[in-house]
Amino acid sequence: MNSLACALMILLLVPQTIGEVESHVDKKADFTTLKTYAWSLGHDANDPRAHKAIVADVEAQMTALGFTKAPSAAADVFLTYFTVRGSEVDLKKLDQLKKEQKDPAGATRILGRLGVGLSRPATRETLWSAVTRRRLSEDPAQWEGELKTAVAALFATYPGKKKG
Repeated sequence: MNSLACALMILLLVPQTIGEVESHVDKKADFTTLKTYAWSLGHDANDPRAHKAIVADVEAQMTALGFTKAPSAAADVFLTYFTVRGSEVDLKKLDQLKKEQKDPAGATRILGRLGVGLSRPATRETLWSAVTRRRLSEDPAQWEGELKTAVAALFATYPGKKKG
C-alpha cells in the first residue's frame, strides 16, 4: 500500500471531533511548483451520486488552486480521495423515543469521513492530506450541499491557501 493510502487510512480511523479538519503537510515540499494532477485510486464513495459530487467538488477546488488535470504520466501530483461511512446513536434521543414508544431508528445518524490527499507520482510520498468527519442527512438529496461544504473545509487547509 502506498504512503498516501496509509496516511489517509490512519487519519480515517483515528477518532476526531465532528466537523474538525485534520491536515498534514510535507514541510519540505514546494507547493508553488505543482500545477498538474491526475486521479489515483482511493476508497470511493459507494453511492454513485456521492462519488460524482465529491469528484466534481474536489476538481473545482483543484482548479481554483490553479491546477489542471493531466494524464498520469505527466502529472506533478496524484490526487486521491477516501470515504468511510458509519453511524452513531444519540443515546438521549434513543431514551426519549423509547419513552414515547416511537421507532428507535430515529436516534441513529449517518456519519461520514472524507479524506483527500496529494502524493508524488514517482514515490507516492504524501505531500498534503486532510480528513474530516461530518454528519450526513438521511436525505440523499441534501448530500450534495453537505459534501461541497466538507470538501471546501478540507481544501481550506491546503498549504499556502489564504484563509477567509
